[in-house]
Amino acid sequence: YPGMAKTARDEGHDEIADWFETLAKAERSHANRFQKALDQLDD
Repeated sequence: YPGMAKTARDEGHDEIADWFETLAKAERSHANRFQKALDQLDD
Protein backbone atom coordinates (compact mmCIF):
# COMPACT_ATOMS: atom_id res chain seq x y z
CA TYR A 1 0.00 0.00 0.00
CA PRO A 2 2.79 2.53 0.63
CA GLY A 3 3.85 2.37 -3.01
CA MET A 4 0.29 2.93 -4.19
CA ALA A 5 -0.05 5.86 -1.78
CA LYS A 6 3.11 7.44 -3.20
CA THR A 7 1.91 7.00 -6.77
CA ALA A 8 -1.48 8.50 -5.95
CA ARG A 9 0.12 11.46 -4.15
CA ASP A 10 2.60 12.00 -7.01
CA GLU A 11 -0.34 12.13 -9.41
CA GLY A 12 -2.17 14.67 -7.27
CA HIS A 13 -4.70 12.33 -5.67
CA ASP A 14 -4.10 13.21 -2.02
CA GLU A 15 -7.39 11.78 -0.74
CA ILE A 16 -6.70 8.42 -2.35
CA ALA A 17 -3.12 8.49 -1.03
CA ASP A 18 -4.48 9.10 2.48
CA TRP A 19 -6.79 6.11 2.06
CA PHE A 20 -3.92 3.83 1.05
CA GLU A 21 -1.85 5.08 4.00
CA THR A 22 -4.74 4.31 6.35
CA LEU A 23 -4.99 0.82 4.89
CA ALA A 24 -1.27 0.28 5.46
CA LYS A 25 -1.62 1.30 9.12
CA ALA A 26 -4.53 -1.12 9.57
CA GLU A 27 -2.55 -3.94 7.95
CA ARG A 28 0.41 -3.31 10.28
CA SER A 29 -1.93 -3.32 13.27
CA HIS A 30 -3.51 -6.61 12.18
CA ALA A 31 -0.12 -8.19 11.52
CA ASN A 32 1.09 -7.21 14.99
CA ARG A 33 -2.07 -8.59 16.59
CA PHE A 34 -1.76 -11.90 14.74
CA GLN A 35 1.94 -12.16 15.57
CA LYS A 36 1.19 -11.69 19.28
CA ALA A 37 -1.42 -14.46 19.09
CA LEU A 38 1.05 -16.78 17.37
CA ASP A 39 3.73 -15.97 19.93
CA GLN A 40 1.34 -16.93 22.73
CA LEU A 41 0.73 -20.31 21.08
CA ASP A 42 4.46 -21.01 21.31
CA ASP A 43 4.49 -20.43 25.09
